[in-house]
Amino acid sequence: MSKPLLLLVDDDSETVQVLGRMLADEGRVRFALNGTDALRLAREQRPDLILLDAEMPGLDGFAVCKGLKGDPDLSPIPIIFLTSHHDARIEAAALDLGAADFVNKPPVASQVIARIRAQLRARRLAVSALQQAGSRLPTAGAPPPPTILIVDDDTIAQEVMRRALDGMGARLLLASDGAQALQLAQSDPPDLILLDIQMPDQDGLQLCERLQALPRLRSVPVVFVTRYADPETEARALEAGGTDFITKPFIPSVLQARLRSLLRSRRQTDAALLAEREHWRRLGDDRIDRK
Repeated sequence: MSKPLLLLVDDDSETVQVLGRMLADEGRVRFALNGTDALRLAREQRPDLILLDAEMPGLDGFAVCKGLKGDPDLSPIPIIFLTSHHDARIEAAALDLGAADFVNKPPVASQVIARIRAQLRARRLAVSALQQAGSRLPTAGAPPPPTILIVDDDTIAQEVMRRALDGMGARLLLASDGAQALQLAQSDPPDLILLDIQMPDQDGLQLCERLQALPRLRSVPVVFVTRYADPETEARALEAGGTDFITKPFIPSVLQARLRSLLRSRRQTDAALLAEREHWRRLGDDRIDRK
């Protein structure tokens, strides 16, 4: 299997060099120093992931993201914003625009690498699960409300998250320990799981691995929501199978934006595979008609 193609976009050549060295072992790397070149390179050879600065002269990162998400061929590419902005409103705006993740500068190698790996893994698992679903792929039309499983042994934390998700239109399932989470997830598979790390019976890292060992749950995104804030724990959580990592106390608008991004990405994958299935069905019908 060839290494993934990563497109690094930043107008600061020194930052590009630092990131290039940092990611040399993670994949094949291409560079763009402005938004116009980023769009051109993405169209010339579709990357597997784009690491994108927000502030650039000419086309800034938000304009580039909008351009990519407006192109059906490029819209499924995960985009991670890497920026010096530390404003929750800007983070939420970037995620709502279609970004898969938002990481602050200066880049920490373990954090950036773990988040890139998590996005690439999530994309592979989602595509694989839907391809294996075959005729059980979801039909076209309005998607049903998402089901979100919240796993936290602290009832107050559960209530805080429940209130934070108010307005998303999601159906919420609550579990206070690993055993209950496994039972709920298997009997009523969720679209997304929010998981604390520290719990009495088994920690969230172990539970994440157990959940994703189950075929029906392997591609369900797991978001760690925890009081731990150090890059080492974040890297461990993402390596254990997490798709995202959010530190408590969180900002509700950012939490919602991150979850909307994950759910949107899943819907895009569904739509792309539905379109592919429909293409092959029509091709088969045309061949039958010509006989």
